[in-house]
Amino acid sequence: MNVFFTQVINGLTLGTAYGLIAVGYTLVYSILRLVNFAHGEIYMAGCYAALFTVNALLAAHSPTALILIASLLVSMAVSVVLGLMIERLAYRRVRRVSIPATMITSLGMSIVLQNVAFIAFGASPTSFKNTFPRGSVMVLGTPVLYIQLFLISVTVASLVALMLWINRTRTGIAMRCVAQDPLAAGLVGIDSNRMVILAFAVGSAMAGMAGWLFGMYYGRAVFYMGLIPGLKAFTACVIGGMGSIPGAMVGSIIMGELEVLSGAYVSLDYKDAFSLGALFIILILRPNGLFGGRDVARRV
Repeated sequence: MNVFFTQVINGLTLGTAYGLIAVGYTLVYSILRLVNFAHGEIYMAGCYAALFTVNALLAAHSPTALILIASLLVSMAVSVVLGLMIERLAYRRVRRVSIPATMITSLGMSIVLQNVAFIAFGASPTSFKNTFPRGSVMVLGTPVLYIQLFLISVTVASLVALMLWINRTRTGIAMRCVAQDPLAAGLVGIDSNRMVILAFAVGSAMAGMAGWLFGMYYGRAVFYMGLIPGLKAFTACVIGGMGSIPGAMVGSIIMGELEVLSGAYVSLDYKDAFSLGALFIILILRPNGLFGGRDVARRV
């Protein structure tokens, strides 16, 4: 039974990290009706930024707390800058043409960014030096690594803060208004372009945080690392309901648990089949997702 609970914790750890990436998809989709397929590469850039910051600070013999905080801030900053550059240079003009044109552009940006990372960092994985304290704590008789508790706690705290910001602040409410009806939002003085930029910035920051957490957890970065987590985070959004932040989080946890449990008890070769099989079942039973309604595409 302890082994089972250990796998459940592993799945929860993976799922919460997917959730940070999925939030970016949800925020952008709710406002633009755009699936930003380059979002996985923003996560990859955040991971590389964290890696080089960690290695530089370790070489300077900096304290662990400073390394963790500085690498997080650099990771999020690099991801935000990259996300805003993508929005400004690739999407802003194209999204005025048509949604399919913007989605094709996002696929192109994903390929371009992967190849840029390949040229810049090479094909071999780059390793993180270990910075997080080793050890575990017993939870219900099951050992849980410190880094797992840290990853889950940071993710949950970040998503709770995001939900409070969206639902309790003027800016968050303005973003919800644009997601619900851009034309009506413009009539009451809300700048839709500003909300689009803000959605890209917040979503990219979350992807950067995911890159920081994944990098510390798995201990490496590689140029194609954004592809699979990006696709799985998108799948989690569809399972939970596109446009719903709670749905994105629940869908991500479902994906993480199915992937880990099927890999542990069935076969590692079929773990993706189980997680994607959940998508087919949800699409048949609830085409709009678990948290989706008729207006799911316009709700955050």
